[in-house]
Amino acid sequence: MKKLARTIGIVVIALVVLAAIAFGTVYSITESKRNAKITVDVKSVLVPTDEASLTEGKRLVSMRGCADCHGEDYAGFTIVDEAPIGTYTGANLTGGQGSATAQYQDIDWVRSIRYGISPAGRPLIFMPSTDFTGISDEDLGKMIAYLKTLPKVDREQKPIVIGPLARVLAMTGKMPILFSHEHVNRDLEIAASVKPEANAEYGRYLAQGCTGCHGEHFSGGPVPGVPPSWPLAANLTASGKVNAYTLEQFTKVLREGVTPEGRQLNSQYMPWKAMAHMNDTEIVALYEFVKQLPAREAGTH
Repeated sequence: MKKLARTIGIVVIALVVLAAIAFGTVYSITESKRNAKITVDVKSVLVPTDEASLTEGKRLVSMRGCADCHGEDYAGFTIVDEAPIGTYTGANLTGGQGSATAQYQDIDWVRSIRYGISPAGRPLIFMPSTDFTGISDEDLGKMIAYLKTLPKVDREQKPIVIGPLARVLAMTGKMPILFSHEHVNRDLEIAASVKPEANAEYGRYLAQGCTGCHGEHFSGGPVPGVPPSWPLAANLTASGKVNAYTLEQFTKVLREGVTPEGRQLNSQYMPWKAMAHMNDTEIVALYEFVKQLPAREAGTH
């Protein structure tokens, strides 16, 4: 009996040591990724200054959900603060005290938004750049134009802390948002401008911002990089019930966050308050895009 207990004890100690070595390796690799110096060829965009462009830029920034991470005043707040995952904050985008962008040139905005890389060439942690890479030069220029005019807000943010679970998830490809620059398609051909039309092709362009939660193929399932308490993202393909919505029902979900069953959606999980800024043409285009998605099993990102 004593021999068995001793053997079990040795096995347990060995497993603990192996686990410690494994996590030490994960920690070392993720820290290396965090501190990496990255060079990317960034193409400049025209940043307009006319009033109409600033107004449209404000709408686009609102519609693209930037406030979900940076707050209604764009001075940032703590998005996630859960020990195993870590602490993640949206940066202060205003020019006030604690600003991350006060010294930004136009090209720095492009680099950060499209590629998730800071002016110093470091990865921007928890920045969903894959949702923004394909935005047209014209739209991105208008967004930057508006962001540069934000009223200054003094607000320091908590430092980002990458939790142990987040490090493991990132290493296994389950938390792409942690180092989103690694998942950006740098060879993507970006349009100078995109003509707004009520069709599926324009809807595809708009739907880029939906992939972070609903996946590359829009089949939903677990949302990468969020606490396990979050609900599953809906399957938008022909296999899911959203695909069967009428245009009227679809519009009500996006503008009011109310499902055909009368359920009020939590805007933290489904950013309908951001999507409420979409105009009629954009909603019809997104609807037409969703309606033509082929059936896929839920969660097969």
